[in-house]
Amino acid sequence: MEPGAAVVVLAGGASRRFGADKLAADLGGRTVLARCLDAVAAALPGAPVVVVGPASRRGDARGADVVTEDPPGSGPAAGVLAGARHLARTSAPDVVAVVPGDAPWAGSVLPRLVAALGPAPDEGADADAVAGAAVAVAPDGRRQHLLLAVRAEHLGRHGAGDLDGAPARALVEGLRLALVEVDERAVLDVDDPAALARARARLGAVGEPDSAAAAAALGHDGGVDHETASSDPHDAPDARPGPGDGSARTGGEPSAHNTGTAAGEAGLAQRLSEMARDLQRTSEPPDVMEHVVRAAVALVPGAQEGSISLVRGRRRVTSQGASGELGRLMDELQEETGQGPCLDAVFERETVRVEDLAADQRWPDLAARAAEAGIHGALCLQLFVDGDDLGALNLISREPDAFGDESEQVGLLLASHAAVAVSDALQLEGATRALANRDLIGQAKGVLMERFKLPPQQAFDLLAQVSQNTNRRLVDVAEELTTSGQLGP
Repeated sequence: MEPGAAVVVLAGGASRRFGADKLAADLGGRTVLARCLDAVAAALPGAPVVVVGPASRRGDARGADVVTEDPPGSGPAAGVLAGARHLARTSAPDVVAVVPGDAPWAGSVLPRLVAALGPAPDEGADADAVAGAAVAVAPDGRRQHLLLAVRAEHLGRHGAGDLDGAPARALVEGLRLALVEVDERAVLDVDDPAALARARARLGAVGEPDSAAAAAALGHDGGVDHETASSDPHDAPDARPGPGDGSARTGGEPSAHNTGTAAGEAGLAQRLSEMARDLQRTSEPPDVMEHVVRAAVALVPGAQEGSISLVRGRRRVTSQGASGELGRLMDELQEETGQGPCLDAVFERETVRVEDLAADQRWPDLAARAAEAGIHGALCLQLFVDGDDLGALNLISREPDAFGDESEQVGLLLASHAAVAVSDALQLEGATRALANRDLIGQAKGVLMERFKLPPQQAFDLLAQVSQNTNRRLVDVAEELTTSGQLGP
């Protein structure tokens, strides 16, 4: 351990994505936060640690001090600053390392981050010539600004309130960065029930992500951990949402119309089991969603057409797996008007049942357009939440009052199966893309190692420096180098 290093563990409150307090979730007989603190203590024994979060964290803080940013809820950057100021009163560290409390194994890479900073510059030396912060980089090239080490003097530049509401990357803006490549285990964070299942699988498989135990716990053959893409091409999200910024893999809850009088349907369980088996043989997201919609139209009483709406960035609606033109049109109208039962279903985490959409004043702009299109009955169920991306199963009818309690009952049962299949298919697609990015970065490192006779870490550092200087994604720099032989403009 470098002398004078201390650790800030960000441990905020309950998560809407998780549906409860994710840091208090059980992970092998210990809470997620306790696992994180165990990793920190093992990696940096004796380093002062402060936990930034509510006072309720004291019972799980292993004797570390617990502080809260002022005002509470002012964001991760403000949380780091609050922790650093508390540490400065007792230990005066030279380096402050930062770890997200929902990442059970992130602490294991702290020594590498601290070491990457190197010694403090001598008095009178050019401070800009040395790294001011070291940031972890995931295998797919995305920077993890909640897993870093920064010189305490740079945090001391900020005054009270300067970083309120700012993301974690604001802590290192303007600093020379050292980028440290870390493995997937280090960046696995428990933001939703699906991620918790992956963490339990890793723990049970002694950290082997490709083991049969891990695949079984994921509920999908070949499941691979991946992170949600950031809207910033350079950065991973500061508060990682994962497949489930609310409750991943949920079919929602009964609507206000449901009276609980559905009698059920003979043979429904068998038909749903058959659908589940069929979905297990399909892994491409478009095929999975098309299969889900076809099954829903066939099984749910009153359904004439359907689609799955994917809401990107909580605004843009795209239609997937539509059974016909009317299903696609329903999604298009909701995107154009910015309102509708599908959007309510995904944002409010509930089932929305509509007797006559054309006459429903909850969505006045949509009502007129729906009347023109001949869309009347609608039943929308939330499927999943993945960061800022959300999904809903939409069923529509050309007749009013088409959907009853039985429709809801069947729809909710079907959605519980479909949510797992759709979420896993999208996760697998993203993981495959992440692995491809990692391979591309590896190829680019190989080119530099051969061309300039560099060791692996220096080759990666060179790629990272070009990425930073040109404000381009690391994977884009790597792709250009492997296809054209050019490194940067």
